[in-house]
Amino acid sequence: MDTAPSVTPDPGAIKLWFAQVNGKIDEIHAAIFATSGWLVFKTHTHSTEDLLSNNPTLEGIRSLLGQIDNVVQSWLQSDTADAPLAQFYYDNRILVEQRLSSLRAEIIARKPTFWEAILHTIGHLLQLVRKLLPALPAMLLRSLGIRVDAMQQHLQERSDDLDDLIDGLLRR
Repeated sequence: MDTAPSVTPDPGAIKLWFAQVNGKIDEIHAAIFATSGWLVFKTHTHSTEDLLSNNPTLEGIRSLLGQIDNVVQSWLQSDTADAPLAQFYYDNRILVEQRLSSLRAEIIARKPTFWEAILHTIGHLLQLVRKLLPALPAMLLRSLGIRVDAMQQHLQERSDDLDDLIDGLLRR
């Protein structure tokens, strides 16, 4: 699909190369907002990490830009490129970098879908419960109707006694 870099300056080739780069940027832009699912159960097809770091299309863009840079630099060093061609290259190179930068910003600022937000909230609640549950005293667990085995209760009381003893020793 990519055209091979030519030795002599070719305005048509450089226009084609930048058209390929812009087409690939458009592909990534479309992928940012692609969703799958039904009604409120929609999720983004591509994760932020996949769009930013594990993206073969983005790697292809970088590779193609590197090839374009190398070819144009060789044209400029051999003085075979005219001023309008060099200006076209610099203008388009800047535009591509601006588009890539705004693409990154859009990926980072992308809002989660309704369902992703709910799943995220549930995940945080589960983490909070897992974190706080062992810290609840046995009496509170009993008042909530959660059975505490006699051995667990005994260990909890001994643990509380040890904590009190250590606190008392540290205060001295």
